[in-house]
Amino acid sequence: MPQLPQSPHQLTPALLTDLLRPHLLGEAHHIVALRSEPIALEAGSLGQLARLHLAYAPSTAHLPPTMIAKMHTADAAVAATGAIFTPDKIEHAFYRELAHQIPVRVPARYGSAMEPEAGRFLLLLEDLTRLPARGADQVAGCSLDEALRAVTTAARLHAGWWAHPKALPRWLPAAFTSGPVDAYVQNLYREAWPRFLARAREILPATARGRAWETMVHIGADLPAASAGAAASLARAPQTLIHVDFRLDNLFLTADEIIVVDWQDIHRGPGAYDLAYFIATSLDPALLREHEPSLLRHYHHTLQEEGVHDYSLADLHTHYRQSLYGCMEQMVLTAASVDRETRRGAALARVLVERLVGVFRRWIDRSAT
Repeated sequence: MPQLPQSPHQLTPALLTDLLRPHLLGEAHHIVALRSEPIALEAGSLGQLARLHLAYAPSTAHLPPTMIAKMHTADAAVAATGAIFTPDKIEHAFYRELAHQIPVRVPARYGSAMEPEAGRFLLLLEDLTRLPARGADQVAGCSLDEALRAVTTAARLHAGWWAHPKALPRWLPAAFTSGPVDAYVQNLYREAWPRFLARAREILPATARGRAWETMVHIGADLPAASAGAAASLARAPQTLIHVDFRLDNLFLTADEIIVVDWQDIHRGPGAYDLAYFIATSLDPALLREHEPSLLRHYHHTLQEEGVHDYSLADLHTHYRQSLYGCMEQMVLTAASVDRETRRGAALARVLVERLVGVFRRWIDRSAT
């Protein structure tokens, strides 16, 4: 097979035919033409995404007319960051070894290739826009019903490996363990915090801040130190497969199920982190304040329905609260890095600031009870 190109628009019919024969084309068909349509990604994304429009010979209605190509980044600076987190290797391995085992729906993999020495990666996936499915939107937020469906999906994912985390592959990194990656992220956070705070002050007027704002600023000013004890506790919590980036932008909703995308950040860790990250990043403050307890109960009830009986609701509450430190770290990094010159970037920064303050408003509510 020829070397992978640097970008989706350089993909050729011959290369795709070779990659798609084992799982999709067989020997009966080949690709005769393709067109690459770029898909815009948020700032900080560690790759390239495109929709491929395909023509086959012999012509057939049984093969997908489009699919998604996910590739390595062509930006050298971003590639250096990717070398630390290895998202390409993780997602390639996920689709080869784990995707068929997990109890939630993921996009079908049609083909993939990896060239580690050259830093090149290609994943060919089902185009979910061809389904009667709606991509959820982190900026728009979600309803209570949609939140309950997402929490159910997270619990089912976590329950799948809850009883036997040692069965997870060795290449899967462990969350909440000290190491080079954690130190790197903490340094990024320290650099991002002043930018985040400046943006947050622009977004949120002084009259809307109050005690929740003060608590956020106090904890956020030295988050790595404030969260050290929580991280140590979470490392001892029951471990399972966690998505790590479980938020609305990575969910597609159909009438019957939720399809989860973007598996490049998966870890071995506590399920409560995915739950906390979804609630913190996806729920508007009013919905969070009213329904956070019921969402935690729903998650715990679903775990029990899926066979997890040795995890108390009290332990879930503890691990959920501890996970909010890590959620804050990621929300600060994202809000500080998005391009506010674009409409989407400005809207995302705004909702992240508002929702993070909402998280601390609930933090105060819990402390008072």
